[in-house]
Amino acid sequence: MKFRFLGSNITDMNIEQKLNNLISCYDIENIHQLLADIYKKNFEQHYLTGLMRKILYSKILGTLIGFAGTVPLSNELKGSLSGMEPLHFFKLIEIHCKQICELLQQKNEKNNMQSLEEIRKYINRNYCNCDLSLSYIALKFDLSESNLSIRIKEHLGQTFTAYVEELRLKKANMLLIDGQLSIAEIAEQVGYLSPHSFRRAYKRYYGTCPSQFKNIEIEP
Repeated sequence: MKFRFLGSNITDMNIEQKLNNLISCYDIENIHQLLADIYKKNFEQHYLTGLMRKILYSKILGTLIGFAGTVPLSNELKGSLSGMEPLHFFKLIEIHCKQICELLQQKNEKNNMQSLEEIRKYINRNYCNCDLSLSYIALKFDLSESNLSIRIKEHLGQTFTAYVEELRLKKANMLLIDGQLSIAEIAEQVGYLSPHSFRRAYKRYYGTCPSQFKNIEIEP
């Protein structure tokens, strides 16, 4: 069975899928537009019979029931809808969709923060590994490299490369103070492939060579 929605014949499944997709993307603005268009086409430009209205209500509610684990339906939407005015029904649906979107977005942001904190801890445990890279971490945590790069910068306030370099060089300073290892040994221990790359990174970060470290004052 087809209905006249959005100016053309669109199957029930398409309507439900579109609403489901908009909710999953927290797209409150376009949910409002979709519901307004459905209402306009079916209750202003046309007018559904009682049976057709009941079917339409059921299809829209069927989509929301799929999110019942997030936000249960209100008592008004659970009750009999036969006497409910279409405009009131669509207002209730929009309110409910907005509640679902807000809660889903909050949960997603919380999960993102937890995931980023796990990534930060992983970097902190493994920064001395010379094979540690953005692509390696992206693969390990099942994220795209570009997305991971953006999220790390937002979470840590600096790029992945800058964060790892800072950790390595602060560790190098501790080893320099200890005085038990050579520059080459320190470079290898903190994750640099050669003493040359270590000296270059150290000079870039601190403005001096590692061999001169003990003669200048460096903030801890």
